[in-house]
Amino acid sequence: GIYGARVNKPWCAAGLQLVRHQGGTKQSTVWHFGDRTSDIGGAFVNGLFAHSMDFSDDLGAVQVGGIVPSTALAVGESVGASGAEVIIAITIGYDLAARLSQTIDSQALFLKGIQPTAWIGGFVATIVAGRLLDLEVPQLASALGIAASTALKSGSSPGPNSFPSVFWNTSTQLSDSLIIFPTLS
Repeated sequence: GIYGARVNKPWCAAGLQLVRHQGGTKQSTVWHFGDRTSDIGGAFVNGLFAHSMDFSDDLGAVQVGGIVPSTALAVGESVGASGAEVIIAITIGYDLAARLSQTIDSQALFLKGIQPTAWIGGFVATIVAGRLLDLEVPQLASALGIAASTALKSGSSPGPNSFPSVFWNTSTQLSDSLIIFPTLS
């Protein structure tokens, strides 16, 4: 469907080239192309593909359709999670994104030129990954603290069509948050 039409966009090609260049442990599959890459690389490039035409779902200006499923599938694949575990992580991710979106009034922020997906995405991706990695509370708290420090740097976006920067910021938050866990580095 729509996903297949997205992969030939210049920003998708750039994201794929970046992930291929970075290499890493072959933990996750790049959709459409079949490359194997790190779970963080897979979450980034698949999220970029999923959102690049702006047809993803929207929770008050937070477009989680490119973040939650791509993170859950990439990390789930890397840890050998069951389908049920991945679905639970996706459900938790969507629920958290909806609650955070409502709490910060993300639609109002978007109308002021701030990209709330870049702020919320890293927290949601960290919770989704943490669920699949079966992190203990102190580990997850540390990961969320790192995601928060990265989210605070994101600021406003150059415009509503800044898809690569949104997903790069989210994957950077996920990467920064989970770098403390040697199984992902």
